Amino acid sequence: MQQSPDQDLLRLAEERFDQLLGDGRLFYRDSAVERVQHKGFDVSLSLPRTTPRKTLLTYPQFQFRVVPAFNAKPMPSVSGSLIGHKKERDPFGDPEEDFVLAQIKDTHLLQLNKFCTVRPQFILHTKEFASQNDDLDEADIAAAFDVLEKLGQPQVCFYNCGEESGASQQYKHMQLIPKPSGDEFVFFPDKPMLKGLTPGQDIKLPATALDVPYACLIAYPDHKGAATEIYAQYQDMLTQLQNHFGSIVAHNVIMTIDWVCVIPRQHRGQDGVFANSLGMMGMVWVKDAEERAGWEKFGMTEHLSAIGYPPILELGQKK
Repeated sequence: MQQSPDQDLLRLAEERFDQLLGDGRLFYRDSAVERVQHKGFDVSLSLPRTTPRKTLLTYPQFQFRVVPAFNAKPMPSVSGSLIGHKKERDPFGDPEEDFVLAQIKDTHLLQLNKFCTVRPQFILHTKEFASQNDDLDEADIAAAFDVLEKLGQPQVCFYNCGEESGASQQYKHMQLIPKPSGDEFVFFPDKPMLKGLTPGQDIKLPATALDVPYACLIAYPDHKGAATEIYAQYQDMLTQLQNHFGSIVAHNVIMTIDWVCVIPRQHRGQDGVFANSLGMMGMVWVKDAEERAGWEKFGMTEHLSAIGYPPILELGQKK
C-alpha cells in the first residue's frame, strides 16, 4: 500500500530547519566528507545504463564526517544517566513546539533533530514513553514506513536498540536522514536491488555474500508500506539471529522503502570509538579528529567486526 508523497511535509521541514538554524536553536554546519576504501567491505555495482554493463564501479565503503555539533549534544546513556552535562529538557517527552513537524498515525511524532549532520535530519519517536531497549513494534514499523513514503525523496530510517547498539537516549526513537545519491555513498543492501532482485525475496543471508565483515540479515518487503508483513520479517530476522547467537538485546535496524537490515551488536565501541546504525553501514560521524584517528587505530573493518557478531555463512554455521 503506497501513498503519494506529501511535498508540503518536506518543504515544511526544510523551511523550519533553516529558521531554527538562523535563530541559533538548531546545531548544524556543513561538514567535509572523507571517503576511504578498506578491505573486506567493498560495495560494487553496475554503472548507469549509458556505460557498458560489464563495467563495475567499486565505491568507497567508509564515509567519514567530523561533526562539531556533537560536542554540544547532551549524551545520556540508555540507562538514564546524563554524564558531563546539566539536566536538559526532555526533547521527546517534552519537545519544543517549533521542532515538531507532524503527528504520525496516533502513536508517533516527527520532529527535527536538534544536532544535525545533514539537512534536514529527523527524529521519529513514540508519543508516550517507551524504552530504547525495546524491539521495534508494529506501530513503530507502520510509522517509519508512513514517513518514508510521505517525505517522497529517498530517506534512510534507523533505530539503535539498546546501549550497546550506539544509542544515547533512553526514550524510544528512530532517526531519518536523506538517502545519499549513489555516487556519494552506497548502502550495501542496495547492491542486490541494483542487480535486479525481485521485491519480496528475503535474502536472510549472511552478508558475507555482500562482503560485510559482521553478521546481519536483510529482507526486501513485497508490499511497500505493509506494516504487518514488514514487522513479521523483522521479528523473523531477530528470531533467527537469536537462535544462532543466543540472547540478543542490542541491535541496529536500518530501513529504506526497499529493504530492512538487522545487525546484532556485542559492543557499542572500543575505547571511545563508537558506531551506531549508520556507522555499521560505513557512514561514520565523529565529533573530532581524535575520534576519527581511533578508527585508524582499530582498523576500520576490524573495528566493525569486533563490535558486531561474527559473519554467518549459513544460519547455524559461523564463519
